[in-house]
Amino acid sequence: MLGMQALGRGGQRLALPLAALLGLLSALLIFIVLSQAGGGGGGESAAPSVSVVVAKQDIPARTRITPEMVEVAAVPQDVASPKALAQTDAAVGKVTRFPIAAREQVTADKLVETTLSAETSRNPPLAVQVPPGKRAMAIKASEDTAAGGLVLPGDFVDVIGVFEVSLGPDAQDKRTVSVVVAQNVQVLAIGQQVTNLPPGSADLPPAERVNLRNASADPAAKTITLSVSPEEALALAMAAEKGSLRVALRSFTDTNRTNARVLPPGIPLPPEIAAILALTQTQ
Repeated sequence: MLGMQALGRGGQRLALPLAALLGLLSALLIFIVLSQAGGGGGGESAAPSVSVVVAKQDIPARTRITPEMVEVAAVPQDVASPKALAQTDAAVGKVTRFPIAAREQVTADKLVETTLSAETSRNPPLAVQVPPGKRAMAIKASEDTAAGGLVLPGDFVDVIGVFEVSLGPDAQDKRTVSVVVAQNVQVLAIGQQVTNLPPGSADLPPAERVNLRNASADPAAKTITLSVSPEEALALAMAAEKGSLRVALRSFTDTNRTNARVLPPGIPLPPEIAAILALTQTQ
């Protein structure tokens, strides 16, 4: 009888570790099953891939793209650029407006159509830098009318018109007025000096604008070429005929518009000046 009791107590002692071991094995099996199920679900919910054109090598600015420079690669849809090209044919033959790094997506806004030969594609004309919808407009400049000659390609400026207007019917009473004709426009060139500008740089918010200092000032330059809208081009052309123009350099962080003007006290805006401002909607 005593032997049977001792055997029962021994079996109970063995049953406890055995139960713990079985529980551990069960937990391990459950973990493995759940992990496999989670892995399968993650694969099914992964973002789909799309085909985009990427650079096979570093491509400098002002370079005509050849078939050897680009290829199609699959990237997750959520990282594909909305402007990325889907086929290499859309990129080959075009010229880069800005450098493209190896494995970088080739987007439409970094390329431009040209009719240049392969020999001259490394130095395309100013038209490569003109953003779509804009015009390159040159105005006269000198050291004293263009911020001391320190304006550089890539800077943003306001253009001020200074006019002499007649106030009386006999045209003897004349006064000088000044108004802002165009504002927050980007400089494309100083004289014959052109600098590569990032695509879309004129539309960047102030915090993202980069002051490009890869060009030197040219106080002797006689012209400044601006990137302006067709309406601003008309206003500048009319203003240059009616008076003289000055360039005021803007801070890169300042994109605010202004209606600043200097008129004699009690004198309304002369009709010819109002016509110029109406083109740029600054009234």
